[in-house]
Amino acid sequence: MSKANSVSISENELNSVVNSVKDVNTKNLQEDYKLGVGISKAELEKVLKGSSLSEDASESIVKSEYEKKIAKRRAHAAEVLEKMNASLPRTISVIYGSATKDASFVAGLKQGDSISLDRLSDQTADIFVNGSLFARGMLEVCDGHASVKIVDIVSEQS
Repeated sequence: MSKANSVSISENELNSVVNSVKDVNTKNLQEDYKLGVGISKAELEKVLKGSSLSEDASESIVKSEYEKKIAKRRAHAAEVLEKMNASLPRTISVIYGSATKDASFVAGLKQGDSISLDRLSDQTADIFVNGSLFARGMLEVCDGHASVKIVDIVSEQS
């Protein structure tokens, strides 16, 4: 499964967007009340406290309109969040292998020494994006630079 359509944000970014939407929703509800547009003071207070609107026939129309406004604002917030997230830089790391050695081995290393890794030379390297495994690929050279050719996108379930 490709992660091309995935959206990844930090908890602080998500909280910021959610709080922004809540603030806009609260402001709009208060303006609706002031203008006398289909919401009573009691209903406004219920909504601001997190309770749902009452369900009788006349108030269900108000609730329906309120839910439409909220859905529209949430969709807009998601769109803004996706655009913001798409512009954030990503750190891509390629890990070809690893080795565990004791401190005396590491202290004795000098220029020109070799360290054997836990992978064979024809095995794939792990490709991480912002610290999360994204894909696997084969090492190659492109225009004189080390590069990696993606051979498998790792699904979210793996």
